[in-house]
Amino acid sequence: MAMREPLTSKQKIVCIATGAVLWIPLMTFIIMGRDSVTPRQFAAVGLVNLLVMVPLFAFITEKWIRKMK
Repeated sequence: MAMREPLTSKQKIVCIATGAVLWIPLMTFIIMGRDSVTPRQFAAVGLVNLLVMVPLFAFITEKWIRKMK
């Protein structure tokens, strides 16, 4: 398998910003509902994060951010 080029500084900054934007709904849920949410609901949110947000972040990074110059 061929090695990919490392990310540039600009691409790294965009990756960090994208990750932060994708984490906003999760953090909002945790901060706003910390008193009324059960541990099972927190686990469900974490599972959704792993199954949806992480692959979405990888997809965005590979398809758009790596193509930026």
